[in-house]
Parts: sequence; C-alpha cells; structure tokens
Amino acid sequence: SYYDGTSSSASRQAVNGTYRTVNLLEIIVYELDTTGEFAGYIQNVMSDFSYYDGTSSSAPQQQVNGHYRTVELLEIIAYELDY
Repeated sequence: SYYDGTSSSASRQAVNGTYRTVNLLEIIVYELDTTGEFAGYIQNVMSDFSYYDGTSSSAPQQQVNGHYRTVELLEIIAYELDY
C-alpha cells in the first residue's frame, strides 16, 4: 500500500499496520453499535489512541498504543456480539 511504501523502517511499518488495524476496528465497532450503547466508550478509546500517539516518543511506544487500543476495540466487539 501507499503508506507501507513511504515508511522508512520496519518498525514504522509495524506501527502503520497496528494503526490501520485500529482504524478498521473502529469502523467495525461503529457498524455493530447500532443502538449507540457503546458510543461513549468507543470515543474514549479513540481519544486515548490520539492522545497517546501524540505523546509517544518512539515507534515501539506507538505500536504498544495501537495494540492496547486494538484490544479495547475487540472487547467492545465481543460485548456487541454477546447475544
């Protein structure tokens, strides 16, 4: 993809992949949250994602941030699918 081609190192590509995962999960979780029950929680997760991205000083910190938000979004998806 375009972004992978512009990343200067493997660690930056790893961060890019993690961040793209978060972005994809955000779309999925909003699609599943048809009642808006988790909207506030989703917004908090994405707000934290942006905040910690801005305060991270290295690619490994950014990757951990992305992994943490991935788990949070998967948790919401699990709640949404728990019939």
